[in-house]
Amino acid sequence: MKKILAIVLASAMVLSLAACGAKPAPATEQKAEAQEAAPAAEKKDSAAPKVALCLPDIDQYWTGFSTAAIAELKAAGCDVDDFVIAKEDISTQIGQVEGYKNNGYDAVIVGITNGESFKEIMDAAGDMKVVFFNRSIADNSVLDGLQYIYAGMSEYDAGKAQGQWLADYFKAQGKTDVKGMMFKGPLGLDNVENRTKGAKDALEENGIKVEWVFEDTAEWDRTKAMDKFTQFAGTGAPFDFVVANNDEMALGVIEACTSTGKEINFPIVGIDATEVGCMAIENGTLSMTVNQDGPGQAKVVASALMQMLDGKVPKECAADFTIATTAQPVTKDNYKEVLANFKK
Repeated sequence: MKKILAIVLASAMVLSLAACGAKPAPATEQKAEAQEAAPAAEKKDSAAPKVALCLPDIDQYWTGFSTAAIAELKAAGCDVDDFVIAKEDISTQIGQVEGYKNNGYDAVIVGITNGESFKEIMDAAGDMKVVFFNRSIADNSVLDGLQYIYAGMSEYDAGKAQGQWLADYFKAQGKTDVKGMMFKGPLGLDNVENRTKGAKDALEENGIKVEWVFEDTAEWDRTKAMDKFTQFAGTGAPFDFVVANNDEMALGVIEACTSTGKEINFPIVGIDATEVGCMAIENGTLSMTVNQDGPGQAKVVASALMQMLDGKVPKECAADFTIATTAQPVTKDNYKEVLANFKK
């Protein structure tokens, strides 16, 4: 009888320990880990293709794109995780992509953190289909339409739209010699350099001579742009306009003016046409932005990826296996149309 009782007690202890060890982490902790580390979930027993999203960072643009992309892919029958973010670190991103490959995923959408490191991302992806999105890679010749494509707005055209708007603005005032400020994203990125070059080229081609009295990176960040603008404005140096490579940095300039009581009597232009960017156009603080249309791009990317998973070259691809989405200028004349998309 004592022997039987001992066995029963030992079994109960084993079950109790197992139950304690199986307690899951809180949902918020699980999501944080999923966003910062390589995925570790096992592939589910399902015929549905497994698709992952690897984002370079997170802001309003990337949130809008990822939300729409996940919805589109799920509607098409895919099994889609949330997303992971690399925090602009290529080593982290390579590990995330490799983690998805090791866990049997079929495809990955990558907003690459460094376009020069595309080969490392391809190696990490193995046999997965890869859509390089939004941030271009250094060599499009590796694209084949069946395993690798690129989709995104022409960064140069986006910058050129900014420069063209500014050129028209100053020509209407009879000005050809102006002083400008340029807030850039992280230095060295192709999209940063192309946006910057597009804006400068458009101004020059229209006969506007610009003395760039300030040109520096604020790394896409609103607070950093706010701080740098405040420092520059504090010197009293004159300027006529501000170009920002994205809306967040443009909004940082606006907030700097608001907090210091500086009148915004000069044009500020951005890129992304985020909801807050469009609202700034509505209240007259942002002069114009350029719409990447994240939700619209998500539909294009989802459609292309489904065709690739079906063994076909996406019909949307050009001859070089890239898909170009439109860079649409957004001003006080059409911002309401873009803003309405965020209300759906």
